Amino acid sequence: MGDPTRDLRYARSEAESVAEAFNGESLLALKATKQHLFDELEKHQALDILHLACHGQAGADDASQAGVLLAPDRANRKFDPEMLTAGEIVRHKLHAALVTISACDAGFGKVEPSDEVLGLTRSLLYAGASSVLLSYWPLDDFSTYLIIERSYEELRRMIAEGAGNKAEAVRVGQRFVHDLTIKDVVTRCDVSAEHCAARSDIRGQLEYLYEAAEWVTEAGDLRDALQRFSNMQKLIDTSPTAFAGLTDSIQDEIEQCELGILLGRDQIDYSAKPFSGEKHWAGFFLHGDWRL
Repeated sequence: MGDPTRDLRYARSEAESVAEAFNGESLLALKATKQHLFDELEKHQALDILHLACHGQAGADDASQAGVLLAPDRANRKFDPEMLTAGEIVRHKLHAALVTISACDAGFGKVEPSDEVLGLTRSLLYAGASSVLLSYWPLDDFSTYLIIERSYEELRRMIAEGAGNKAEAVRVGQRFVHDLTIKDVVTRCDVSAEHCAARSDIRGQLEYLYEAAEWVTEAGDLRDALQRFSNMQKLIDTSPTAFAGLTDSIQDEIEQCELGILLGRDQIDYSAKPFSGEKHWAGFFLHGDWRL
């Protein structure tokens, strides 16, 4: 399930990539509701992977109220997100080999006299999940997507070869993101944009092209960035109504690039590692059974 609140650019891509990797089903945006989730849990005796890419909320005062925000039920005409709480989860059977909560602060809970941290982690394990992967602090949407995608790529490889473990797969994903250079990020965005274009997903294509152009700008390659933003504008011009809100933003970027070139601000360096800081990669922790 991905991007239930429709404001996480890469949570949707994250959910789609997981579903594609394991031939699963993705429930995106307004389809990512509690009812759909509960229906799926009732339909299947067991799940290999349940992945939720969304916003999270720590239950600082009441551990049972820690949870994630999902899309509203159709009866909710205000379209306010609905909270799936730890208290609700523990009342359902959840036989899953791995549950991933890709959401900010999802791992926080409350220490009770039982000497256990109560919250999403404990509720998911009590409900029947063999292992739980979640974050303990706020996440960056894009770097989180990259960690998850690479971790699942590694997990799929391990399963196919019958060797390795879940914890090692997560470590590979974290190390991958830690070591990425701006050049690597741009290349990955360009490839993803091509994949979106091949399936006529213009919105997704524009998102990746914009991300790439921003990183090219960060590297100081203003002439290439200018060309990229100009090409994006031409793509938008083919469907101006659908992407009207993006035109002004791109025009601002074009003007900033032109000004930078005019002032001679074009010292280029693609070698920087933008996600090497701990906040980008170190927040995920695996609980429970680490074996495949």
